[in-house]
Amino acid sequence: MPHLIRAEITVETDDLQGYSAAEYIIGLKGNLSRAIGDGMLTGATPEVEIDGYRMSVTHNPESRLDEIEAYYAEAIESGRIRLEDLPGLLASNGLNSVSEFSSEMAERLGG
Repeated sequence: MPHLIRAEITVETDDLQGYSAAEYIIGLKGNLSRAIGDGMLTGATPEVEIDGYRMSVTHNPESRLDEIEAYYAEAIESGRIRLEDLPGLLASNGLNSVSEFSSEMAERLGG
C-alpha cells in the first residue's frame, strides 16, 4: 500500500534581484522538479522513490486578507453561505494547508 507523505516547502524572499515574480517562480519550479528527479529530496533514504508529486506556487495569503474577508462577508450577506454552515466551513478550511487554502481562494477570487 503506498504511503502519502505531505511535505510543504516555503520560500520567502524580499529581493528578487531584478527578476520578476513570474521569472522567479518558473526558475523555482524547474529547480524543484530537477531536485526531485535527481533524488535530492530522498538523499538520506535513497531506496525510496517519489512516485508522484504536486507543486503549486502561491503568494502570501496575508496579502489578500481584505479581499478574502470581503468575499466571505458578501457570501454571508447574499445567503450563499448560511451562518449555520460556518462551523463546518471553518473546520474544513482549518484542516487545509496554507497552500491549499491559498489555491482555493485564488480560484474563487479569480487569480
